[in-house]
Amino acid sequence: MNKSRRNGGGAKHKIYYTAVWVNGDKAIAEMPVMILSPRVKLDGQPVDLYSYARIFTRLTKENDTWKILDGECIYERDELIPVVPGKPINIDTKESASYRESYQGLCYVLARPGLTSRADLPGEDQPETVEKVYADASRWFFA
Repeated sequence: MNKSRRNGGGAKHKIYYTAVWVNGDKAIAEMPVMILSPRVKLDGQPVDLYSYARIFTRLTKENDTWKILDGECIYERDELIPVVPGKPINIDTKESASYRESYQGLCYVLARPGLTSRADLPGEDQPETVEKVYADASRWFFA
């Protein structure tokens, strides 16, 4: 297995419709995504992790070329699905409950090889984090 995949890389992003707002040489784009993580094993059982999010991006136009300034992933929810339908997944529910609801499964899976995730990422379970992303972008967009 390559290093990127071992460290949580290699996820496929299914991007759906993209909404774009333009104000002169500034633009904001938002697109819903479903992130399909590489298959993992939890306690020996193969499991798929699907994360649902929105990618929120600021862009600027320089010399007739649009360039990405930055982007935020706004997490909505995720789910762990057993590869063998109906087979229960053995999860430490106490540990799982310690993670943010918007990306709980992702944190749980990342913790298996000893990786950690930030607890302050924008997510639907903490609406103030999402409101901050939109407010900051609005101030920049209309300035």
